[in-house]
Amino acid sequence: MIPPADHEAERLTALRSLGILGSPPDPDLDALCRLAAELLGTPTVAVSLVDAERQWFVAGVGTFAVSTPRDAAFCNHAIRSDEILVVEDAGLDRRFARNPLVTGAPGIRFYAGAPLSLRHGVRLGTLCLIDTQPRALDDGGRRRLRDFAALAVSHLRLQETEVALQARENELRRANRDLGMAERWAKVGHWRIAFPDERITWSDGMYPIFGRPPEAGAPTKQAVLDTFHPEDREDVRVRLERTAMGGEDYEHRPRFIRTEGESVSRWPTRSPSATPRARSSASSVSAWT
Repeated sequence: MIPPADHEAERLTALRSLGILGSPPDPDLDALCRLAAELLGTPTVAVSLVDAERQWFVAGVGTFAVSTPRDAAFCNHAIRSDEILVVEDAGLDRRFARNPLVTGAPGIRFYAGAPLSLRHGVRLGTLCLIDTQPRALDDGGRRRLRDFAALAVSHLRLQETEVALQARENELRRANRDLGMAERWAKVGHWRIAFPDERITWSDGMYPIFGRPPEAGAPTKQAVLDTFHPEDREDVRVRLERTAMGGEDYEHRPRFIRTEGESVSRWPTRSPSATPRARSSASSVSAWT
């Protein structure tokens, strides 16, 4: 049995974070493999990712299984170095001569695998060339194989980013749901305005406080200003303009008017290093002290 690869725990974490093991073949990587097969002249080209116990072929062209045991995988050798692993005739190579993938189907003789390094030392698998006939790979072929592997890595990094963004979106969705539940229980709401387009967002809790139907959507900037007490309105407008121009931090407690009386709105501190925006909250109680 071959010992674990370098950075094995980090490697497996990164691999599983992609969320593609056991999934249908990736069409973009499939297209990359077809192009590599045409330019490099091998009948089989595949993208192999090496998990703890198995290697998975997530894309490819030619004859290959969905997965094989890791112990039998040529790619399990290839991920131990940043260099391309070339086996010109597996039947004559003592590392592979008794390998079941050599002695049985698919009868591998030639193998060349370029490691797919997501980060330094974190090699997830390979883009590999396979043939049932012995052959060599010249310097030009090695360069092209490495170039194709780099394109595959770019695709995997994009996949990693998309998965992370989706996880972040799910987290924000859960947080917003929890915030909405808390606002409904406490009968409070919040709103924010983003610059420079002055886009306003109201939380669900703001609508009942001001008697505005949710289907009406968030109000305009002027409509928001009109909710503040007339004596505070000009001050709020000036502070919004300063915020739009990247003004200093401040905290403000202007009064606002709602259909059932007067309340106080707290204006939290804004960070000048962030995208200019102002935030405020409102309560359905008659006043805050």
